[in-house]
Amino acid sequence: MRYLLALLLLQFHLARNTMTRGKLVAVFLIGAVVAGAALFSGVLGAFFYLAGAAWLPRQPHAMQLLLLHLLALLYVLVWFWSFAFEMQRSDVIDIRKMLHFPVPLAAINLLNFVVSLFTFPSLFYVAAAAGLVTGIGSARGGGYLAGYLAATVFFLAVSAWGYCLRGQMAVWMADKRRRRVLLSVLPVLFMVTGFMPLLLSQSMIGGRSAEALLQWLGAPEQQARVARASQLLPTGWIAIALAGMGHSQTASAAPIAGLAALALLGYHRAYRTTLRYCFGAGQHQGAPSTAGRKLPMTARRIPGLAEDTAALAIAAFLNFVRHPHMRAMMLAPFGIIILLAALKSQSAMSGRDLGMPILVVMWPFFLFSSFFFNLFGADTRGFRTIMLLPIPRHRVLLAYHIALLPLAGGLGLIFALGGSWYFGLPPATAATALLQIVLLFTLFALAGSFLSIYAPFAMGRNMMQGQKSRSLLMTIVMPLVIGLLLLPSGLCFAADAIAARWGLENAPAGVLLSALFVAMALAAYPAALRHAGDLLVTREQRILEILQRTAA
Repeated sequence: MRYLLALLLLQFHLARNTMTRGKLVAVFLIGAVVAGAALFSGVLGAFFYLAGAAWLPRQPHAMQLLLLHLLALLYVLVWFWSFAFEMQRSDVIDIRKMLHFPVPLAAINLLNFVVSLFTFPSLFYVAAAAGLVTGIGSARGGGYLAGYLAATVFFLAVSAWGYCLRGQMAVWMADKRRRRVLLSVLPVLFMVTGFMPLLLSQSMIGGRSAEALLQWLGAPEQQARVARASQLLPTGWIAIALAGMGHSQTASAAPIAGLAALALLGYHRAYRTTLRYCFGAGQHQGAPSTAGRKLPMTARRIPGLAEDTAALAIAAFLNFVRHPHMRAMMLAPFGIIILLAALKSQSAMSGRDLGMPILVVMWPFFLFSSFFFNLFGADTRGFRTIMLLPIPRHRVLLAYHIALLPLAGGLGLIFALGGSWYFGLPPATAATALLQIVLLFTLFALAGSFLSIYAPFAMGRNMMQGQKSRSLLMTIVMPLVIGLLLLPSGLCFAADAIAARWGLENAPAGVLLSALFVAMALAAYPAALRHAGDLLVTREQRILEILQRTAA
């Protein structure tokens, strides 16, 4: 076990150095994030304590089962979304590198599993579960042990099966053919499954008021359905255990035993899957065929561009669309379409609401922000070739911007036109949305050029491998930059409402302000692009070193 402790300490120091890089700003931001998470966890725990102590015990038993069942489902949904954002398993110790050391593989797997539990969703779950169990126990005068045990084994069961699923995904993704199928199917599956609770709630609740909904849930047939669902589903087992706190310890024994057995089975499956992945998953790969090759697309011309710029733009476009992350993002609009359809079904949400145009316009740029802000990370090997090209560096950046234009700009145009028609937006708001496509693309392109120069990182093509190259500092900075870039769009959409308060209801304030911002952005684009090109010349070697180091 001394080997494991030494390896764990080594990985901790490496991770700390990777996140901080010895910079005071990074240490401050990490501390701020940790402090914010701790504060939010405290507030969450206090809220659930009050709910469990004052409100939940006064509800009927069937209502308690339903509410606790829904809370467990909510945690599973949060975990599901965290899995959708990171389908890989980033083990703190790679078992494949430890096969020749005198260290038990089962011990390494257990250590990796324990380390994987330390995440922000886990922290929030622990705070909420501790507050809820403590509140219920204080209201009923006992049952703490059963409540804490049920919450713990449920957490371990969800974590164990998630650990198993990530390992199984690694085995599947090792095969090239299966990887292509999964990368095409998984994004749609995640979107549909993730929004399924929203769609089901809309179909079940409909336009019922709160009183009518409580009366409908209080019907005997609905209570019987809740009881049966709680007995069949694992999320209902924890509901039965918590609802029975302080009444009968034997009633909580069966659900706790079932959750414990489920956790052990998930961990056992995860360990077997890890061994399969370590001992030769995806080793048999066929040789690529060289028959029937055609002329490369880079030989084509783009009107208005020089031959070298056009060739580089086409090459960057092909590299983008062939990247696994880009393929997954191109399927993500199915999810936002489902979300918008669900939002329209609510009577409180109308097409003229300020949030709808902003959501429709900003989604494509938020979706492709990782490529805007890391132009060279998608093809780390190709950047060395770019360094050898006798082409002005501002035209290199221009080529990358043109490569992203049909992806982000085209999808934004489809969303703006389709959203305007679907939600019945006024012509002035629709025109504002179309102008925002130009404004946002220009702003994202310029900001992305400077971020790509100063903070590049390699984007792995294997989605089953964690993005360890991406520093925590960039993870914090990128959302802040996105928020700042979206501020002008929010101001333009709010301009009509502001003008109406000043008695200018018929003035197209949003369109005029959008046109002004677009003109300013387009006027600043050439000078900013040339300045970014000069910076690229001075930092080319540094960028190459970072890409090669983070790609390893």
